[in-house]
Amino acid sequence: MTDPDFPDSYKQIHGAPHHVDPGPWPYLAVLLFAAIAAVAILVASYL
Repeated sequence: MTDPDFPDSYKQIHGAPHHVDPGPWPYLAVLLFAAIAAVAILVASYL
């Protein structure tokens, strides 16, 4: 598997170093982007 987004359980089973695991940050980045996009859409709709 070359997909960097495979589950953490796969990394743990196959012995990937802990520092390779990005943790929750990618999910937080996606949520932050979604929140910014939602605010931008709301602002644009009111202008």
